[in-house]
Amino acid sequence: MAAQKKSNSSKKTAATKARPIQAYAFVDTNIFLDFYRTGNEASLSLLEKLKVVKDRILSTYQVEMEFLKNRQLTLLTAIQGFSAQVSSCVPAVLSDDKVQAALKSLKKDANKKKTQLEKRVKAILENPRANDRVYGVLAEIFTSTAGHVLTRDMKERQQIKRRAWKRFILGYPPRKASDTSIGDALNWEWIVHCSQNLRGRIYIVTRDGDYGCELDGKYYLNDQLKAEFRDRVGNKSIVFTKRLSEALGALEVHVSREEKQAEDSALAAAVYPSDLTAAMKGYYPPDLAAAMKGVQMPDLTAALKGFQMPNFSSEIQAAIKAAQISESGWRKAIEQSQGITEQIREATEALRAAQIVQKPKAD
Repeated sequence: MAAQKKSNSSKKTAATKARPIQAYAFVDTNIFLDFYRTGNEASLSLLEKLKVVKDRILSTYQVEMEFLKNRQLTLLTAIQGFSAQVSSCVPAVLSDDKVQAALKSLKKDANKKKTQLEKRVKAILENPRANDRVYGVLAEIFTSTAGHVLTRDMKERQQIKRRAWKRFILGYPPRKASDTSIGDALNWEWIVHCSQNLRGRIYIVTRDGDYGCELDGKYYLNDQLKAEFRDRVGNKSIVFTKRLSEALGALEVHVSREEKQAEDSALAAAVYPSDLTAAMKGYYPPDLAAAMKGVQMPDLTAALKGFQMPNFSSEIQAAIKAAQISESGWRKAIEQSQGITEQIREATEALRAAQIVQKPKAD
C-alpha cells in the first residue's frame, strides 16, 4: 500500500515537471538581419539565447530565403560605416613633434584594425557556416526537426501557398502597399496553421508595421489579424512585439537588463521601410523631386539611415532619379547620415506648411 502511494506520488511529480510548453514565437527576417547592424555585444548575445529555444521557433522557407538574399548586403552596409582614416595633417600652429608622432601611431593602428576587419568580413562571406555566428544559429533554426519550420518538401506547403495567394490578392494584412510577393501572407498562414495545432501563447516578433502598431512602447496587433486569428484558431492568445527579449522571456529564457537596454537602444535608432512609407504617404514623385532639389543632401538623408535603393517603392525611386541624385551618391549619403523617422515627419510637415509639397486636389 505504501509502495503504491509512493508510486502515485512519483507519477504526479513527473507530470508536474513535464508541463506543456507555454509559448512559441515567429521571428521575422528583419530581426535576424538586425544582428548584423548592432554594435552592442549585449544585443548580439540574444542570438545565442535564441538557439536554446530553436525547437519552439516558428519559421518558413520564405524567412530563410529573405535572410540569405539580404544577408551580404546588410553586412557590407553595416561595415561601410566604419572609417579607419586618421589624418596626420595638423595646422602648424597647433602641432609639434609629439602630436605628429601620436597621430601617425593612431593612423597606423587604425589601418591595422581596418585590415583585420576586412579579413574577417571576407572569411564570413567565403565560409559563413564556419565564420558567421548569425548564419550558424539560423541554420540550426531553419533545419529544426520539431515540425514548426515550413519547408519546400512538406505536404502542407501547397495549401499554405494557395491560402497566402488568396489573401494577398484580396488585400488582407499583413501586406505593405508596395508588396509584389506573397511572402508576408505565407508567413501569416503558417503561423495560423501552427497555432491550430499547438498549445500555448503565440508571439510574433517583427519590426514590420503591417502586423500592428505601437503607442508609448506598447504594441497592438492589427485589428483584422486579431479578428481572423480568433475566428480560425479560437481564444488562444497571440502577441505582437518588436522586442525579441519579450518573446524570449515568454519562452522561459532569462534576459538580462543589459540585453534589454541594448535592444531598446537599437530600436530607438532604427528606421524601417514601413516607417518611411508611412511618413511619405501622400507625396508624389514630381513634387517630391522638386522639394528634394532644394534640400542639401546631408539634411535630406539624415532621416534615412539604413535604407538602400531596393527598399524604396518605385515611386520614391522615380523621385530620387528625377532629382538627379545618383544611386552611388544616395548610398554614400545614407551611410554617412544619422536620423530617425520623426525627422522625416517633421521635414515633410514643414514642406507641406510651406506649400512646397501638396497632395493632389480631388476632381
